[in-house]
Amino acid sequence: MTKQCSKCKEVKSLSHFGVHKGNKDGLSCWCKHCRKTIEYNKRYANIEAYRNKVRAKHAANPRLRKSIDLKSLYGIDIEQYEQMLRNQNGVCAICKQLETAVHNKSKQTVELCVDHCHKTGKVRGLLCNHCNRAVGALKDNPILCYSAGDYLKSYFSSSLNLISSNLPNKAS
Repeated sequence: MTKQCSKCKEVKSLSHFGVHKGNKDGLSCWCKHCRKTIEYNKRYANIEAYRNKVRAKHAANPRLRKSIDLKSLYGIDIEQYEQMLRNQNGVCAICKQLETAVHNKSKQTVELCVDHCHKTGKVRGLLCNHCNRAVGALKDNPILCYSAGDYLKSYFSSSLNLISSNLPNKAS
């Protein structure tokens, strides 16, 4: 299969185009070579001016930055994210707690992470930073998650038995 680059107008194989989930075909409209050339020229002609422009744009409209990130990373828009957040009552889908992680620079509480399948890209829900890392550490494998739960349950129940056996008898 082929596609025409809208910048250089050359017809190239699909492997010459980067991924862009926002487009209908899922590919960038410019070939990788054109994109690289344009980005290089924009960024490095005056790197500080470019960085300041981007910072100002994002500071003026943080919702726009969030929307761009969600679309490019997960293929969802800000409204879909906010609907998921409402459906989960603003809490993590696993632990049912509010997010508590704090951003290093801004010192503000971060938003819930978008949990997605790394194989299919399908969005599953919103997780707090801790649960998102836990699911990732368990390699998105439900069997490992159940195994970890069984392990913790067995330890927890044996701890309760030890604790309850050391409590004084109320009948005495």
